[in-house]
Amino acid sequence: NLPVKIRQNIEKEWIVEWDRDQLSARSEKSIADKMEAVWVGVVTGVMIESSEAKEAAKYVRTDSLDDGQRRTLVEKLTSMSCHPVFVSEETHDAFNVGFCKSVLWPLMHNAQALTHLQEQMRNHQKMWLGYQKVNQLIAAMVCALYKKGDSIWVHDYHLSLLPDAIRSRLVGLSPTIIFFFHCPFPTSEVWRSLPTRTNLLKGVLAANV
Repeated sequence: NLPVKIRQNIEKEWIVEWDRDQLSARSEKSIADKMEAVWVGVVTGVMIESSEAKEAAKYVRTDSLDDGQRRTLVEKLTSMSCHPVFVSEETHDAFNVGFCKSVLWPLMHNAQALTHLQEQMRNHQKMWLGYQKVNQLIAAMVCALYKKGDSIWVHDYHLSLLPDAIRSRLVGLSPTIIFFFHCPFPTSEVWRSLPTRTNLLKGVLAANV
């Protein structure tokens, strides 16, 4: 996800703040102060304030935003060098709750015994399709923004397919891609238990670093 917190106030203005709890968020005196940097990521939901005093701000999926709300949100985020990728609730659930949290997270932490393996395998194809789709959507946005000489920094196992997806779109441009894992990579004994291991490894190895 984009490392931001988003809400719309009762005047219908978008208020966007960096989410300091996310490692990829912009921080004070960061490297982004010394070079042009842009962020690309998924935005799944926002907080909407109500004009009714009795009602607190409520969480709304981006699926529910109208065209005007989405357009002004994109304008606000772009002014902060953030470029959102919108995905459906079903796709994001398959990607995040499904493949990332139910398959990859336990694998990366050698904790498969803590998950429901039979349920994982039963829904594996649906979750895998969601994972692929989100990676491809982000790749399309990154490539649309790419300028020759840019370096692309990819964060974590959620986007393991991204380096290869980017490189296959930017044929002949040889972009510099850095992939940073925020957790240990599993041993070969653990990794080989994953049906999609070859696709994921190919994706990661397409990075330069």
